[in-house]
Amino acid sequence: MSKKTLQNYYRSAAAIVILSSPLFAGPQEDFLAAMRRSNLKAAQKAHASGQVDPNAADEKGKRALHFVCEAGNLAAFQWLVEVQADLAAKDGDGSTCLHGVMKARNPLPVLAAALERGLDKNAVNNKGQTPLMLAVQLGKKPVFEALLKAGADLNRNDAEGLSPLAKSVQLRRIDYLNSLIAAGANVNATPNAPLGLSYDTNQIKAFEALAKAGANLNATHEKSGLPLLIEMIRKERNVFAKFAIENGVNLNIADAEGNGPLIMVVKQTVPDLLPVLLSRGLSVESRDASGKTLLQITHQNIMARLTPARAKLFRALLDAGANPNTLSASGRPLLFDQSESGRYTQVNDLLEKGADFNVRDKTGNLVIHTTAQRNQLGTMKLVAAKFTDINITGDSGNTAAHFAARSGGTGILKLLKDRGANLELKNNAGDTPLSVAIGRQDPTTTRALIGLGVSLSDEGRNTPLMMEIAKSGAVNGKTVELLTVLKKAGANINTTNRYGNNALAYALNRKNFKMADAFLKAGAQSEAKDLQGNTLLHKLALSSRYSRIKNQELQEWLYLVLGYQHSDFQNNAGDTALHLAAVKDNNPDLEGAQQLFESLVNFGASVTVRNASGRTPYDLAQGVGWQTIAAANLPAASYAIGVEPMLTSLEPDRIIRLSTAGRDFFAAGAQGSTTRVFRLDDDLRVRAQQEFQNVQALAASGDGVVIAGVRPGEIDGAEDKKCKPGQNLVVYVMQLDSSLAPRWENTWGKPGSCQRSLVHAVTTDAQGNVFALVEFSGRRTLRRLSSAGALEAAEFARSDRFSEMQVMADGNIALMAQNQIFSAETGKTTGRLTKARSFRQLALAPSGTRYYAGDFTRLQFRRGISLAAEDSEGSPRWTRNFAGDENLSVERISASDGYVCIAGRTTGALHGQAHSTPGKNTDIYVMCSDSAGHRLFTRLFPAAAMQLVEMRVNSRGVSALAFQTNDKKNPDVVLRRIDKNGGVLQ
Repeated sequence: MSKKTLQNYYRSAAAIVILSSPLFAGPQEDFLAAMRRSNLKAAQKAHASGQVDPNAADEKGKRALHFVCEAGNLAAFQWLVEVQADLAAKDGDGSTCLHGVMKARNPLPVLAAALERGLDKNAVNNKGQTPLMLAVQLGKKPVFEALLKAGADLNRNDAEGLSPLAKSVQLRRIDYLNSLIAAGANVNATPNAPLGLSYDTNQIKAFEALAKAGANLNATHEKSGLPLLIEMIRKERNVFAKFAIENGVNLNIADAEGNGPLIMVVKQTVPDLLPVLLSRGLSVESRDASGKTLLQITHQNIMARLTPARAKLFRALLDAGANPNTLSASGRPLLFDQSESGRYTQVNDLLEKGADFNVRDKTGNLVIHTTAQRNQLGTMKLVAAKFTDINITGDSGNTAAHFAARSGGTGILKLLKDRGANLELKNNAGDTPLSVAIGRQDPTTTRALIGLGVSLSDEGRNTPLMMEIAKSGAVNGKTVELLTVLKKAGANINTTNRYGNNALAYALNRKNFKMADAFLKAGAQSEAKDLQGNTLLHKLALSSRYSRIKNQELQEWLYLVLGYQHSDFQNNAGDTALHLAAVKDNNPDLEGAQQLFESLVNFGASVTVRNASGRTPYDLAQGVGWQTIAAANLPAASYAIGVEPMLTSLEPDRIIRLSTAGRDFFAAGAQGSTTRVFRLDDDLRVRAQQEFQNVQALAASGDGVVIAGVRPGEIDGAEDKKCKPGQNLVVYVMQLDSSLAPRWENTWGKPGSCQRSLVHAVTTDAQGNVFALVEFSGRRTLRRLSSAGALEAAEFARSDRFSEMQVMADGNIALMAQNQIFSAETGKTTGRLTKARSFRQLALAPSGTRYYAGDFTRLQFRRGISLAAEDSEGSPRWTRNFAGDENLSVERISASDGYVCIAGRTTGALHGQAHSTPGKNTDIYVMCSDSAGHRLFTRLFPAAAMQLVEMRVNSRGVSALAFQTNDKKNPDVVLRRIDKNGGVLQ
């Protein structure tokens, strides 16, 4: 605190002291000051001056009399009487001398003197308090008793409307209350009746004292406006209510809803008040305004929520004689509801009091049935003990065991079995408890029934156990578990009905795919035959004809069934599924049948199996116009034509690139250190060949071909002096005609690149412009050359590593291996060829159609191939899936405008083609389809010692395949040709 602040503080304090005292004290002030200090001599001295008025007051209205009374100074009081002070004077609070003596340590002498002088003992202060009221409030017992003795008013209310009796209740002064009652205070004074206050403040002793003194127990509660007893029951103030009832309170009263005390006790669940109310003559069969009895009300409350108090009240009502056969609001005996809800104690109470357990509900069920239906084991123990016939039937001929099986009541089933129940009994529908549990697909209950010794035999059953599962229709996580339980217990999972159909057939008939899947996973045999020898696949073929299973639904069923069954199973007539699908007579849905036929062919079904009539699926396919589809699985005879040797020198040979445009094929290959370019016709005969230096890329263009590579040369007419002699490599791009004669050539390079110059890829557009991806010193760029060979100035950096690119119809460039499209104008990536992600090979047809191939894994135990097509906008056109006896992989894809071919390896026979070494990954397949996705043929080549390095299909559907032999010292290149009909050139 600063010095200045301290100075100001002390100046203010001094001012306060000065202003608090008279500047010039006179005799009057000395007089009052002396009386305030209870100094009689000083007061007498000041009075002797003749300038003092004994009735003068200070600023608070206090006179010498008030100071004397508050001090209890009898001598001073007597002197003031002598000097004729006004003994009835009031101070600023309206208090008289009799009010003031409450502050004295010894108030009685002055109190007695004041009363003797006739002071008004009922005078009130500003709060409306008489001295008696103030004595009660302050707890001044001697003054209180003296005032009582002096005859003070016992019933005078203060400003709050409280009488001294009510005040004693409010302040919990029971001794004052008793004294006031004894003195004759009005116990029913209002407002703030003492009885109501004692209830509100929970003072039972005061309440009892007031009631015994005549307080009105039938009074209305001032706050709620209800009769006091109703208020007590509503607030569950049982001690007060019990006292009132026992002491004759009027019971013919009600709340706003018309509920009397007994109804309220039951609705409020106050069991302790029930006996005392009944002892006053009220009936245990009393009803509320809606007609419900006391037991019905209590029952309803228990059904909503069971509490100890409600349970106690329920028993108390029964003990008091309530009818145990009372019906609930639904019209059923209370025993049903309580037992179904598992209320063990209440069921026991009802049965002990004679509830009738032989009553049936509206459905014809007894309580033993409904309790089992609700799976209440506890109450079932009580109920079952009452029945001598434990097999008694209810609705639809169901026993308690049927209901227990339906509710999963394993404990109840054991209880019933122990009491002698027959678990093999059938209801009106012919179901046993076991078939009920199976129909619900409940493995736990099924397991329990099997453990209790029920029979798994289908003999005598209307529906076999396994068919019960299929009939249920629903499939969940417990279906397979249930089937496993039954199978482990010895049940026949392939059991059939009288028509020879099993559960699988039933699931197919209902088109319940999930159910069939569950049965197959549990070990059901899809090749199990019916009376005609048809397997599940046969039935699927029939369903494609008659039940109109088609499109994706049909495919899903095929994936499921073929995961467990070979496609060539024959029925009693020797027919396979293909035979049944291709039958011309009475075939209402050729579309679905054709889809199944083609899918089975693509999955390797044989088209050459003969039935009992000697006909093959191929024979039948011709009758419905499907011979092209069937022919895809026919072997083709090999043929040979004169082919000149190519890339089979004594030096190491390798293929560099293979390309096609129109009919011809162009190839670039290396023989030792020499690179050659070849033109071949579609019979793979060499029509022209030419040697060029270090060819690295090739692309067919019109009737000729564009090649690109590197060779020593000058950059802009000058030798690159940064390179060693002979290492100054430049890129060259050359257009050749059909005879492989150059039309034009262009070269360029980068100083210092030297031997780090190379060409990655080259392609042409429809106008003959050329695009080349080249690399100088690790930096890859895209350059464009005109159709005349002029090199454009712009070049675009590309970080991609790719060996093949293709110009699209819109002028953008597609990278198949990277699934990217980039702009030929800016060099920036603009999107993807396809949004599909799970593919391994991608091809682009000249028309813009995109084809991609990847793994197909929907068939168990073998991996197939999926081939899909999208239009030039990327919208899906079709998807085809293919599979053989073993696993397939895809390594190459090529497309022209009319055809698409894929190639890879297989470990087993495929589409009617035998494998050279089954089980080993030695054979290479080639599979070609038309642009609509219909497979034309599949061919297998033994290739244990070769790798497929290139494959191209031309516009006539002729495929050229380049194989590289695995001879490390002198590898050769082998070409294979397949025509559009699958004819193989050897």
